[in-house]
Amino acid sequence: MNAGSAARNGRRAGMALLLVLAAIVLVLLAVGGSLTALRLSRQAVQLRAQDDHLAQGLAAGEQIAIAWLRANAREVVLPLEGGGITVLDDRLEVAHGGVAIQVRLFDELGMIPAHLLHTTGPLRGALPPGWSGLIVPQVARERLEHPSDLLETIPLLGRQRFPRASPARAWIWRDGAVAVRAPPPLVGVTSTRDLSLAEVAGFRSHPRLNVNTAPEPLLRAAGAFLEVGKSTVDEWCTRRRKGQFTGAPAGISHERAHPLLMVESSDAWNALVTVECDGIRRAWWVMIAGNARTFWIVQRHDASR
Repeated sequence: MNAGSAARNGRRAGMALLLVLAAIVLVLLAVGGSLTALRLSRQAVQLRAQDDHLAQGLAAGEQIAIAWLRANAREVVLPLEGGGITVLDDRLEVAHGGVAIQVRLFDELGMIPAHLLHTTGPLRGALPPGWSGLIVPQVARERLEHPSDLLETIPLLGRQRFPRASPARAWIWRDGAVAVRAPPPLVGVTSTRDLSLAEVAGFRSHPRLNVNTAPEPLLRAAGAFLEVGKSTVDEWCTRRRKGQFTGAPAGISHERAHPLLMVESSDAWNALVTVECDGIRRAWWVMIAGNARTFWIVQRHDASR
């Protein structure tokens, strides 16, 4: 074999080796791509399952809130300090780990009606600490069946719009602007926290205030505005401290600009539904309306922010 033939054979062998190596590289790339696609597919399935758990938990929390209201809304009595009711605080085990769910209810008729919160509103002085600078436009009363966007549009000045999840009693409403004797200290409550806007004002509460759920400073301010006797307000507070229900309370204002009515029970509630799965948390602030026979959802807000 001459030198030329040997060179040609060498080049052919080199090309064959290169082709084999290229084929091996392509196979490895294909395998790697398949593994990557499989991993991404598994991640997508896991994320979809996670999203499903979160969505199902939020929907289940709404139904739990409604079921609780159907059974209890007519005669709810809250401590004089006010706050919400935790009706569920649990953890469920599912295929991809644990899902924590909490449902906390807030009575809109236990808050300051939004139409009395503008600068000339008669209950402005009953604002809890930290909200004295709140700017609320003078608004017309909302109809219960028509959702309001005021909750989302009022400037907050750096404060929270929605409450955070909390398994315990959330806060004590005290305010020096209202001349009221401080309520007795609560066992197990060591400090207060900042209230959110959604806990301060009832944007769908109409001109009504529930004497069985509103904080004492708010009851005192409303009693003074409605010219209810101090002894009557004292009796309400005494009954509340004992956990007793007050029926058919007196007190009504027919003022065109500042209507207000004392009531014994509520048909406007808010539910904070919080679900956490694999470290991801979702929360809804759900506005609920109705009565003992039926309750329905009138509006949802994203409270995860």
